[in-house]
Amino acid sequence: MQKKVLLLNPPGDQHYLRDYFCSKISKSGYLYQSIDLLVLSGILSRLFEVRVIDSIVENDSIETAFKKITDFNPDFLVFLTGSVSFSLDMRFIERLRQAVPAIKKAVGLGDVFFDDSHKILKEHACLDAVLFDFTTDDITNYLTGRAFKNIVYRDGAAIKGQWLKPHQEEFSIPVPRHDLFPNNKYNYPFVRRKPFTIVLTNFGCPFRCRFCIMPALGFKVRRTDNIIEELEYLKAHGFKDIYFNDQTFGADKPRTKQLLRAMIEKKLNLGWVCFSRVDLIDQEFVALMKKAGCHTIMFGIESADQNILDDFAKGITLEKIKTAVALCKKSGLRILGTFILGLPGETEKSALKTIEFAKELDLDYAAFNIAIPRKGTELRRQALESGLIGEELIEMDQSGSKALMKSGGLSETEIEKLQRRAYRDFYFRPKKIIGFILGIRSWVEFNNYVKNGWEVLWRYIRLPFFTFQRPRSAPPRT
Repeated sequence: MQKKVLLLNPPGDQHYLRDYFCSKISKSGYLYQSIDLLVLSGILSRLFEVRVIDSIVENDSIETAFKKITDFNPDFLVFLTGSVSFSLDMRFIERLRQAVPAIKKAVGLGDVFFDDSHKILKEHACLDAVLFDFTTDDITNYLTGRAFKNIVYRDGAAIKGQWLKPHQEEFSIPVPRHDLFPNNKYNYPFVRRKPFTIVLTNFGCPFRCRFCIMPALGFKVRRTDNIIEELEYLKAHGFKDIYFNDQTFGADKPRTKQLLRAMIEKKLNLGWVCFSRVDLIDQEFVALMKKAGCHTIMFGIESADQNILDDFAKGITLEKIKTAVALCKKSGLRILGTFILGLPGETEKSALKTIEFAKELDLDYAAFNIAIPRKGTELRRQALESGLIGEELIEMDQSGSKALMKSGGLSETEIEKLQRRAYRDFYFRPKKIIGFILGIRSWVEFNNYVKNGWEVLWRYIRLPFFTFQRPRSAPPRT
């Protein structure tokens, strides 16, 4: 009889988005499949009976989640957590281990473990191990007692293991068990058709941005034939849109071009969204992306202050940003630019310059986040050394809805006010509103605009005549 493994996204009192070592509160209630659990579902299904419980998208109360888990009665538990909800998650796991004694091992994944995994295991007896690379056989090897590498684990009273960056150039995975996920309940602001799902073409990131956790992961790419196998499976099972959940789609440009050409040759006709970099964009690359089905591309622009871009090793210039955006717009791709306000060195002048730059670029969408000193980043080390934060700062929302440290001459309150101004100035323009209306291509897009617009109005713009009560993001927890 096969042993049973539960892949769990624990319940919470907010729409927590725990995915790929990032954790945040969803800005407008959107939730998509966790790439960690999705990839693990295929790997683990080779040896185990696997079930997925996503208590966030299912809006499970604690008691409902307990009943589902108890009914399955798993032998092993693999769960998501993160800095945004760590205390809440660990209280749930502690109670779960007491209620379900059949669980022999509990393995966690999340950004919160990157600096203090040994310390956290010592403090939480309910946690047996921490997994860092969800694309390998380490998890099955650990659960079956065979040799493994990138796991920190409990061995009696001792804590052993460490995170080692991958050395291989490429990897393959079994086709993930998309069928185990409640796909009809997920939503993403930029998809045009449903059902949609997410796909991984590489792991980690080769770039060195100092505010990001991804440099800590290293980088490797997935075999093209292995990706195509999954895309053909998705097409055959009725999926219509894909979010390529790479940290940088196209980071290995020659391999990505190979993938795009294969997608075109196979006539997959899948629409898709990706996150990439402006310094990867050229006319040939954009043309291939468009022909292969891309309709929306996201860029991390971060700031209009070149000194800030240089200080945090972004590796791009303002001119390159303008050129890449112009190329994508000419090709008919929709563009989201993400920005960070409040990085060390930020001033009111540089922040206002960034807001104006976002408008000047004429982006379709913009996200203005507040700098967050996340675990595993150079930004956190800098913030600790300069006294901007203390070691006790662990729980934080990576979406940047709340400032946690000062920057230059700006206080936390001033940074938050600038963020609200950014959203108001960018979105509350007649040109932008009319553009949204004229650009709608499907009922899914219309629904996304309504939901996301409502949240932006409530969270950021806060005009006097918008005094409605914000709906709860999740049911009360018991």
